[in-house]
Amino acid sequence: MKLPRGIRFRGSSYFVDVTVNGTRRTATCKTLEAAKIRRMELQLALITGRESKEEPKTSRRKVWTLKQAMDTTIQLYWAESKSSKTAGINAQAALDFFGDNFRLDRLDIEALDRYVEHLKKRGNSDATINRKLASIRKAMSTAKARGGCRAIPILPRRKEKVGRIRFLNQEEEQAMLGLLDRWNEVDVKDAVEVLIDTGLRSGELVALQVRDLNFSAGNERGAVTIWENKADHPRTVPMTKRVRAILLRRVEGLGQTDRPFPYNKSWLRYTWHRAKINMGLATDEQFVVHALRHTCASRLVQKGVPLKVVQEWLGHKCITTTMRYAHLAPTSLFEAAAGLER
Repeated sequence: MKLPRGIRFRGSSYFVDVTVNGTRRTATCKTLEAAKIRRMELQLALITGRESKEEPKTSRRKVWTLKQAMDTTIQLYWAESKSSKTAGINAQAALDFFGDNFRLDRLDIEALDRYVEHLKKRGNSDATINRKLASIRKAMSTAKARGGCRAIPILPRRKEKVGRIRFLNQEEEQAMLGLLDRWNEVDVKDAVEVLIDTGLRSGELVALQVRDLNFSAGNERGAVTIWENKADHPRTVPMTKRVRAILLRRVEGLGQTDRPFPYNKSWLRYTWHRAKINMGLATDEQFVVHALRHTCASRLVQKGVPLKVVQEWLGHKCITTTMRYAHLAPTSLFEAAAGLER
């Protein structure tokens, strides 16, 4: 595990080493979280000139401001996460509305209701509002654990609507692949086919290394292991025959740490958009690269694969996310209707 700058593991403890303008301070902590907090305290003390031989206890006695809570949460949890940019945007949105000096003991349900109304007027969707409220809850939890907040109010969570799930039918898939063939877009065509058959996110695809591919797994069908993903939960996905053939071709001559798709995660967009226009789908806002992941999930469900298996395949943290595809397997409902007619 890569440790934050200024912290290293020594013996059974974490050693903190901070230098500001030539002045050095060190400390030893039992846990990594304590070390992160101590590092911030030492940096702040050296910058402001307010040093103390003992660990500051003001944060344990005084109610924190929203900015204190957000800044600490960013340092401890969000700064090194994959969603750091989104977390920063959500944190700033709350600070813009409430102000940096807004105390957490004033952040009650009425204040949060006003914030929700503000977000609604700005055109934020229910899902976006929920994410912004979740960032406030996380910040308050961080503060509460450190004595900066006594209680966390029940956040007014919005009911999220289940939107239309856009996936490619067989005709659209063939039309897309046909265009890519004619344009000699071999890399893009390979990526589209792999994404359809594995359900990987485009970011997961370009992060794959040769060592993540096991061509002898599953009676030599093969499997792809995704170590880093949105849910921070590694998973292994079987290869179809065409995925196996594509990846075998692409790894030829590569080293174990080389990538079969050595691009950034947005490289598909230009060619995808070009194909989308040629297919007469320019106005279809949901016809995006992520629709390939929906296509995999939809086909699994339509083939009768249990939702719990689909959840594991896609790497969803919660089964409720997978339930969006449940209506695509109505076989039991048709059987029930037939039973009424018998």
